Amino acid sequence: MTRFFPILIIGFIAAGCGGSKAATPGAASPGTTAKSTAAQPANADRAIAELLPTAQSQTRGMVALHTENGKLVITARVQNLKTGSYGFAVHQGDKCEPPDAKTAGAIFNPQKADKPLGFIGDLESKGGDNQTLKITGEGLSLSGADSIIGHTLVLHAWPYDPSVDIQKVPFLACGKIRPDTQ
Repeated sequence: MTRFFPILIIGFIAAGCGGSKAATPGAASPGTTAKSTAAQPANADRAIAELLPTAQSQTRGMVALHTENGKLVITARVQNLKTGSYGFAVHQGDKCEPPDAKTAGAIFNPQKADKPLGFIGDLESKGGDNQTLKITGEGLSLSGADSIIGHTLVLHAWPYDPSVDIQKVPFLACGKIRPDTQ
């Protein structure tokens, strides 16, 4: 114990006199809080989302998003999706918690339009283990005040129907949209 105590004291002194350190990327600077930094919309040229299955599904996939000619192009590579039509939408939440991913919240609709901006469209699946599905999202952006970065992407169990309460529609898979840094 007597040998350990001086080493411990020297460790505390060295830690307290660490000198200057380079700022960690993404860390809040002195005088700001992490909350104020996170509140700013994220901007990116490309984004990705990993779709994870809900408790009632085995559907999963990876989604790549990028802007082309002013439109958002979404390419989804999915597994275990049966033949049919499935609603695909950006939701306003930032979480996809089990068992049903309903923490994704309502469909993203910053302008409060009759047809939510976040409704991308219905994906048409031909069935099979691995499919690549491509769809274009009108009006969606990866930058600016209405950026979808940080929101969730949800694959619904059936086609979009504005007359049905979204909380009654089962979700098959959900993932958070994040900048693609590679």
